[in-house]
Amino acid sequence: MVGNTKVIGITGGVGSGKSHVCKLITEHLGYPVLDSDSISRKQMEPGGRVLESVIREFGKQYENEDGSLNRSALAELVFNDDEALKKLNSLTHPAVIEEINEKINEYAEEGIPFVFVESALAFDAGYRSFCDEIWLVSAPENIRRYRLKKGRGYSDERISSLFSEQMPEEEMRKICDREICNGGMVGDIELCYQLEAGIGL
Repeated sequence: MVGNTKVIGITGGVGSGKSHVCKLITEHLGYPVLDSDSISRKQMEPGGRVLESVIREFGKQYENEDGSLNRSALAELVFNDDEALKKLNSLTHPAVIEEINEKINEYAEEGIPFVFVESALAFDAGYRSFCDEIWLVSAPENIRRYRLKKGRGYSDERISSLFSEQMPEEEMRKICDREICNGGMVGDIELCYQLEAGIGL
């Protein structure tokens, strides 16, 4: 808790529908959601908190002529190099957490009772240290595969690769405080009921 503000992390595997659940949190419950991916992207833009240190660490070849980050080149590097990925995470994760905590404190000062934080890497990045609870958004693997194929055009090979890089859902289920089931037959009304139950409505 930050003052009287409860902080809840929202996590889940790729294709589970985290972003849709977070949209319902904002639109239906009316509480703010901090998207760690969006914060990280902004921090890597010119003038952002970590762009300079990332370029310094990995080299000028990852900087575009306009001073922005060559994201595709860096993504290719870290995809094939675990040590490079660890270096990148050591630069980005602390900065993202710092900004998230700043925003949480601002919401707490406003007296907002719940703040949600969306992150696929909640456990890897140490979000348990500042989240009072972490909720898992879950969905069967076949549904997740269907969503990724239809919504993002991913191949079976890419989907399998993404799944292999993430903590299995059954492992996340063991360490999360609540599960939001978001399978194929679950509509927005049922999702909202689950969210309301989570905050005691």
